[in-house]
Amino acid sequence: MSNLPITHLTDEELFCLAGQNQAEAFGVIYDRYWPRLYAKAFPILEDREACKDIIQDVFIDLWNKRNDANITHIGAYLHQAVRFQVFKHLRRNNISQKHLLQFQQLNASNSTEETISFNEVCASLYSGINQLPEKCREVFYLSRFEQLSHREIAEKMGISSKTVENHLTKALRRLRAVVNDPVIILVFALFLGG
Repeated sequence: MSNLPITHLTDEELFCLAGQNQAEAFGVIYDRYWPRLYAKAFPILEDREACKDIIQDVFIDLWNKRNDANITHIGAYLHQAVRFQVFKHLRRNNISQKHLLQFQQLNASNSTEETISFNEVCASLYSGINQLPEKCREVFYLSRFEQLSHREIAEKMGISSKTVENHLTKALRRLRAVVNDPVIILVFALFLGG
């Protein structure tokens, strides 16, 4: 490992070095992911400065969490963090029908034309997540927010993959019932990897 340039290190190795306050290692993570994160955010926001601010904030947050052993998949973490911050930005700025259509094209291929109250859907979704039973909520979080596979969740929680699948099925069924809106596919797309 010591004979290779730092740019050849894995994300996890770089993050470990960043945890030792090696800014150069963190810079490699930054250079590796900044263009991808911008490419994900810009088609939705179409605002260069907002995208730059969001990505900068996500990286500052990651630097502040550089000693957090729970962050194990750097790419997934960064993509999810940017997706969540884009989501929050749109909520704060009253998401428009145009943005909804862009989300549909990017994430859901949903053909609905109806106008929705996005804030209400989001509030219902968050409320629904908080009301899930503890194990079910944890499985959902690991799947949708940390983007772990069924196998990884099973290993982490000490349960079978089938139990993970059952928890996710239960969570999705309950959340669909709570939100009760056809645009739920669109909202869930914000919590999926890609």
